[in-house]
Amino acid sequence: MPQTLHLLTSAEFQAELCSPVAFHRIKALHLLERLAGEAKDARLHREVNTFTSRGVPYYALHDPHFNAWVQQASGLYGRVLQQLPESLAA
Repeated sequence: MPQTLHLLTSAEFQAELCSPVAFHRIKALHLLERLAGEAKDARLHREVNTFTSRGVPYYALHDPHFNAWVQQASGLYGRVLQQLPESLAA
């Protein structure tokens, strides 16, 4: 039985990535992976898989590397949302 995906706004997605609760960050990455699998662009799907395969970096909100990771994940999420079939994006 297919599960329904709950889409987040870009702000909600970024908030999940910045959450002090590790599960929220992992859940956001998992959502990114699942949505990329539904996207129309195979190259984007591979790019997301490469990004998410590295996992979640050490949580440090003021670390430039962590912030760059959040920005990259958020950018990928926005691109994936644009590529979703209308049936999922609605």
